[in-house]
Amino acid sequence: MLEFGKVFNENRILLSEELCSKLDDFGKSLSKIYSKTGIILDKYPSIGEQILAIKDEDSDFSKLRKEVNVLFDNELRQILNELEANFRLILGVI
Repeated sequence: MLEFGKVFNENRILLSEELCSKLDDFGKSLSKIYSKTGIILDKYPSIGEQILAIKDEDSDFSKLRKEVNVLFDNELRQILNELEANFRLILGVI
């Protein structure tokens, strides 16, 4: 998440306002996931318990994993396509 923020903020001037808005929303979604992960980890005092919870299909980790998969499968795929189109425009190959 930190790397995403660093790279995005350094390069946002190269991107359209619409794409920046989508990337801002994506960053907010990543931040929420990061926070939820911390909350879930705090429920388990030991690393062993955390590992067992991660493997448990009915745990909060499993629900969070599904949320992450939806985020990456839907939003990130669309953003990547738009980034590619945006960079092609910048390079003048469209």
